[in-house]
Amino acid sequence: PGPALPRRGSITGGVRGTRVAVAPPGPFGGTAAAGPAGRRRARAPLASAGGVEEAEAVNGIAAGPETPETPAADDDGEEERSEEEIRDEEMMAQAIMMANSAGGERGSHGPYPRPICGAVLVSKDGKILGRGRSDYDGHAVEYALSDAGIEAVPLREWCVAWPTDRDFRRLIAESTLYVTLEPSVRGDGEERPSMASLVRTSGVPRLVVGCPDPVGGDAARGAASLHAAGVSVTMGVSGDECRRLV
Repeated sequence: PGPALPRRGSITGGVRGTRVAVAPPGPFGGTAAAGPAGRRRARAPLASAGGVEEAEAVNGIAAGPETPETPAADDDGEEERSEEEIRDEEMMAQAIMMANSAGGERGSHGPYPRPICGAVLVSKDGKILGRGRSDYDGHAVEYALSDAGIEAVPLREWCVAWPTDRDFRRLIAESTLYVTLEPSVRGDGEERPSMASLVRTSGVPRLVVGCPDPVGGDAARGAASLHAAGVSVTMGVSGDECRRLV
């Protein structure tokens, strides 16, 4: 068996890879917020022992609903991005470069009638493990996994084989797959299962997608199926650049 999948995935998305998590929230507890003039105030309990709602007060000021924190902004007024968001954009740029290396849709190595797509598999520490681009014979995801050392054979379902090296299997269990185009839930006839099922079977725990499936009615279906299978999915990283490839 391959690396174990996480128990639950999460789908995030937004402009420039900004995360808007839709996974179920975790446990919550009491918190404190700053009141006027920097005074501290505690959140009000939902109800007293007698069932009557009450609010604590600090310096005579009743504690109201907690105000969400505003993300820090830089000198240009843009929100400060996390290291993960910056890395996601950098690695998606690598996937876009792979997609463009085919010479265009009808270039000498173009994927026509398949859509143009590039993919890179990246370790937790930022090392690129495999690269791939779609061509007439196969998909970018297949080639990226193969380049990393994961062999996948299309039968009724994907039959995936990992090397026996423990360190390699650990890298895969903590890796992220960057794909310019959302893996489709549709197979290629009866001989090749869907790319979404290949990602699920590969054991890669996290997927970052540039743009959704352009086929009408299929947008986000691949991401949703992978989320349901326990893969963490981020949508919309460098979305405009990826859409221009399709």
